[in-house]
Amino acid sequence: TTIKTGYISVSAEPVPVIQPPGPISMVYGESALLDGGADFASWLWNTGETTQQIIVSDCGEYSVEVEDMNGCSGAASVVVSVSPVVTFDFVVLISTPATSYQWLLNGIPIVGATGQTFAPTISGDYSVQVLCQGTGWINSNVVPVTMIIIGLSETPPAQIKIYPNPATDIIFLKSN
Repeated sequence: TTIKTGYISVSAEPVPVIQPPGPISMVYGESALLDGGADFASWLWNTGETTQQIIVSDCGEYSVEVEDMNGCSGAASVVVSVSPVVTFDFVVLISTPATSYQWLLNGIPIVGATGQTFAPTISGDYSVQVLCQGTGWINSNVVPVTMIIIGLSETPPAQIKIYPNPATDIIFLKSN
């Protein structure tokens, strides 16, 4: 029988901490630098990257598995949400890209308005919610829209001219 002392060493499991800590909220077009922590032998992010730091711009849950110099491993994750941005070109409301949309008028869902664009027909405060994987529905900025309806029904027939014909980007109205 042989007795050996100090033959087996036990190390604590590494505990990575992703910086910045989550949850992280961004606006579409922004990005965040995620750091899996220093003093590890290797990093494996759920994105497939194997560096200590990664840059993210999409919503979702990001995780990293690290291995220390002793071959022990640990993991951490952080949730990132990305708010959509709505713009209005005076005809159509347009959301930044997402996989699912729900347009709102004064905070209330508009039935059937589930595309990337929406053409408002009444005045009010419009916004969109997009589905963000791992975080749920995220709200956009609010865009106030005022509809001004100009009626031509008051003008007697043959008293108004619209040109050019065919129409281009700009049309002109002229009354006699």
